Amino acid sequence: MADKEYYLTVIQPEVDRIAAEFYPAWDAVWKQTMGAVELDSITTEQAEKNMAELEEMYIRLQKEISILPQAGHWFAAILCIISR
Repeated sequence: MADKEYYLTVIQPEVDRIAAEFYPAWDAVWKQTMGAVELDSITTEQAEKNMAELEEMYIRLQKEISILPQAGHWFAAILCIISR
């Protein structure tokens, strides 16, 4: 039970903070890129720029997750973020 309480009081609030900060930006760039690709209305340069931006966000996300109190929960954090 202590692990569950720890997760709910320490880990989950951090996961929620990271998701709230990270996901909207990721989702916007991803949808913009994929929508434009589907419509064939994006240049290779713009697609590469968007993908580089996504990569930078992913690296930042990894750094954010690595500072969580129990870094072993990084996978759960990623799943929470992706599933939103």
